[in-house]
Amino acid sequence: MGRQHNNKKGRGGQRSNPILPTAAAAAASAASTAPDAPAAPAADQAKPAGALPVLGKLKSADPSERAWAATTLSHFVQDAALRKQLLSANLFGLLFPLLADTHANVVLEVLGTLHNLLIAGGDDMAADLVRSGLLPLMLACFGNVAAQVHRAIADGGHSAAAAPRPVRATPRSAPMSMEMEDGSVVKSDEDDDKVSPFALAEHAMGVLWSLGEGSNDVVKALSMADVVAFAMAMLDPAHAALVPLSLVVVSGQFLNMLTDNNPEVHPFFVSTPAYAECLMSYVTGGIPGYDVWDDNRLQVPMLAACILENLRLALIELSDVARTTEFYNAILGAVSRVLDLDIAAQVDGIVAAGAAVDAIEASQAAKAAAQGGESFDGIGIVENKDSQRIKLFSSQLETVQLGLEILTNIYSEDMQDGGEPWQDADADDDEDEDGEAGADDLDDEMFEDMGMVAGDESGNPTGASESPDHHVASLSAALFAPPTTIFPKLVRFATLHVPTRPAPGASAALDAVAHVRTVQTRAVACISNMALVGYLGEWSVQRAGEFVELWDRLFAFVVAASSSSTTKADLESLEGTMALLWSLTNMVTGKTSPRLAPRDDVVQWLLQAIQPTSGAPAPLRAKPNRLALMARLASTPTEDAAVLCEVLNALYDIYADAAFDYDAPVFVAGGFLAHLQTAYPAVRSRFRGIDKRRDRALRDRADEMLLNLRAFITYKAGERK
Repeated sequence: MGRQHNNKKGRGGQRSNPILPTAAAAAASAASTAPDAPAAPAADQAKPAGALPVLGKLKSADPSERAWAATTLSHFVQDAALRKQLLSANLFGLLFPLLADTHANVVLEVLGTLHNLLIAGGDDMAADLVRSGLLPLMLACFGNVAAQVHRAIADGGHSAAAAPRPVRATPRSAPMSMEMEDGSVVKSDEDDDKVSPFALAEHAMGVLWSLGEGSNDVVKALSMADVVAFAMAMLDPAHAALVPLSLVVVSGQFLNMLTDNNPEVHPFFVSTPAYAECLMSYVTGGIPGYDVWDDNRLQVPMLAACILENLRLALIELSDVARTTEFYNAILGAVSRVLDLDIAAQVDGIVAAGAAVDAIEASQAAKAAAQGGESFDGIGIVENKDSQRIKLFSSQLETVQLGLEILTNIYSEDMQDGGEPWQDADADDDEDEDGEAGADDLDDEMFEDMGMVAGDESGNPTGASESPDHHVASLSAALFAPPTTIFPKLVRFATLHVPTRPAPGASAALDAVAHVRTVQTRAVACISNMALVGYLGEWSVQRAGEFVELWDRLFAFVVAASSSSTTKADLESLEGTMALLWSLTNMVTGKTSPRLAPRDDVVQWLLQAIQPTSGAPAPLRAKPNRLALMARLASTPTEDAAVLCEVLNALYDIYADAAFDYDAPVFVAGGFLAHLQTAYPAVRSRFRGIDKRRDRALRDRADEMLLNLRAFITYKAGERK
C-alpha cells in the first residue's frame, strides 16, 4: 500500500477512512447516549400517527405548535419511507422559512430537524438541502444566532435568560399523547426566553459543519472573516465560564473542516496572530482543564493541533527551522499525551457494560410487550453509568484517531515542498464478480510500494537522505526519544488484542469495539508511512531485536485474525497489517539490516492463505503482495535450510508461468528476479554447507532446490523476451 494521507480527495464525498465521523454521524452517536435524549418512536409507532398531518402544524399561528411539529418531524425523518413521503410533501418548503422564526424555541427545533435529516440522509441529503436553497437561509440564521451569543458574552451571560444547557443532538421527543382529540397541542414548558443562544449556536454550527463536509461550494461560502471570528471566539478561554464544552468542541470541529485544504481562510489567521496563539495554548497545555480525559476534554487540544497543522505552511516559512521545530515539538507532544490512553485495559469493561445495557433494554422491551405497549427503537432508552461509560470511551477513541490523523499527515508529507497528498491507500478496491479484487487495481499500489522501498546496499530506502534535514531529524527524534517517544506507543496500538466481536448479549458495545479496530488500523497505517518514507531505517539497524519482535507480533496477529475476521473493520485491519509487514520486509535489503529468517510456520501459513480453499478472507487471498512477501522472504538468506527449501519450492510453483495475472505486476515489476540472482551465491553457500553424512536427505533436497533455482532464474530471465 502507498503512503496514506488523510486530506480529503476533494469535497463532495466523505473521506474513505474518516478520522472523525461527519457532523451528522457524530450527532447520531451523541444522540444515542445524550443525558436528555428521549426515546424516539419506532417506525411502527410513528407511521400510524401520520406524518403528513404534522406538516400542517408548521404553519400554525401558535409557536408552541410549530415547535412541537418540528420536534415530531425530527423523529419521522429518521425513517426512510416516512422521510421520502415528507420530502414529496414539500418538507423543505415548509421547514426552511422557520429558520427566520421570531421564536427561539421554534428555530432550535427546526435546526434539530435539519440535523437529523443530515444524519439520516448523509451526503446525498446534504446536497439536496444545498440545491434547495438552505445555505443562504442558514447563514442568515447563523448571523442572528451569533449576534445573540455576542450579546450574551458582552453582558456576562445575563441576556441569556437561562444558563447554557447542552444542545440535544436529537431534539426532545414530543410524546404522541400531544396529539389531542381537538387537534391542539400541549404548550411547551420551555418558553422562548429560556432557550440559550449557546444551544442555538451549537445546533447551527453543527448543521453548517455537516453541509461543509460534503461540498467545496459550502466551504467557500463559509470562508468569511466573521464566521472564523465567531468560531474562534467560542474557543477563547476568556469565555470559558459561559461557553459550554460542547460548543467549544463543535467550533473546533467546524474550524478543522474549514481550514482543511482551503487557502481562502488562511489570511484570516495570518492577519490575526491571536488565533494561532489561542490554538497553540490548547496544544501546549497553557489553558487549564484540557489535559484530562474527563468529559473527553483532551479532544479540544487535538482539534487545535489539527487546525494548526492545516495552517502550518501559511503560518511558518518552511525555511524557518527554529519555528518549525518548535511547532512540531508542541504538536507531537500533545499527540503523545493522547496516545497514553490505555485502550486494552478498558475493552473488557466496555464489553461488560454493553451486556448490561442490552439486559436492561431486553427487560424493558419484554415489559412493554407484556403490557401491550409500543416498543421503541433503542435511542436513549437506557441512560445509566454503563451507557455513559461506552459513550465516553467512544469519544476518547475519536480523540485518539485525531492524534493518529495528525501523525499520518506529518510523517507522510514531503517536508521540502509541502507535498501533494498521496493516493489514499484506504480507497476501496474494485472487485470482480467473484468478490476478488481486480489485479490491475491491486497492482497499482504494489508498483507504488515497490518503487518507494527498493533499497540500496546500505539499507536506506531509495529517496531517504543519509543526511536528513533539520525537520526530518526533529521528527525522527520525536519517535524514539523523550519526552514524546511516540513510536512505542504506536506499536502498542498496532498490536492491540481486540475481540473480533463482543460476547453474546453485548451488542451495545459493538460499535465501540469496531472503533477500537479502526484505531488499530490507523496506527498500523502510521507505522507503514514511517517505514515507506524512511523514518524507521536507523531504528531497524540500531534496534534490530525490536524490529524483528514487531514483525513477529504483527505476523502473529495476521495469522490469528485471518481465521476469524468477518466485519469490514476486521478486514481493513488485516489488510493494513499485511501491508505493514510488506513494508517492513522490504527494509531488510542492506548488509547491515536486521535478518528476517522465515520460520516454517510463516511459510506454511502463507502457502495456505493464498489457496482458494483455505477459508481465508477473499481480500487476503487476492492481494498479490502476499505472494510478493513470500518472494521477499525467499531472497533473504536463512540459517534454516529446510525452511528455505520450502520457500523456494513454493516460489517455483507460484511464479511458474508468465501468464499468471500477478506475475508481471509482482515478480517482474518488483524486481524479484534480481533479488534471487543476488541471493543465489548465499543460498548455494548455505546448501553446500549441509553435511551429507549427518543429513543426507536434506542435502539431497537442497541440491535439487539449488539446481531448480538456477534453472528458474534462467527461465524467468528469458521468459518475456
